[in-house]
Amino acid sequence: MKDEEVLLPFSPILIRKSYPYEKTLYGDIFVIETDFLESRVIRPFCKKINGRRYTHIALKTGGKYAESIDLDGRILHDLTDFPYEWRNFSVFRHKEMTDEKREKLKKLNEELPISYDICGILRLGARKLKGMEPDARDLSKEGKSFCTTRDAHMFYLSGLLIKKERDVHWSQIEPMHFFESEFLEKIDEWTGK
Repeated sequence: MKDEEVLLPFSPILIRKSYPYEKTLYGDIFVIETDFLESRVIRPFCKKINGRRYTHIALKTGGKYAESIDLDGRILHDLTDFPYEWRNFSVFRHKEMTDEKREKLKKLNEELPISYDICGILRLGARKLKGMEPDARDLSKEGKSFCTTRDAHMFYLSGLLIKKERDVHWSQIEPMHFFESEFLEKIDEWTGK
């Protein structure tokens, strides 16, 4: 076993305790397959990508941290000791990111309210059960969002699209869209296997 890896007791998941965060920049996006409670609820509604169901995202912020939101509010993930629930992840960078847009993204991340919308996840799940695909309709309610929609909204307000607005509104962005986006490039991938 390598020094940077540890096998958790009673767990088949091999975890690298320290991700080399130095190669990431503010605004890079971690698309994550997790075992968090919220992820277990929404996993059945998520499209499989390379045999995995990615259910969560985190935005690279300052230093060694990536940030996301959940029912408890803003969560800072230490990339030198990230949660064991992160089973696999891919890291994406926006192709049109500039210093000016990165600064706007930072400002929005500080100013945009955090109001987690578990009902928004359920609305998207119900639409999937009815066979409806994401479209250009704004499904956001009263400024609420969840991890993917909040970050997609900040990118949109910074002049950076994840999907073309006429195809998928930011309020309907899901983890699969980061993999399908023509505006993003995958810069890294990590697997817990």
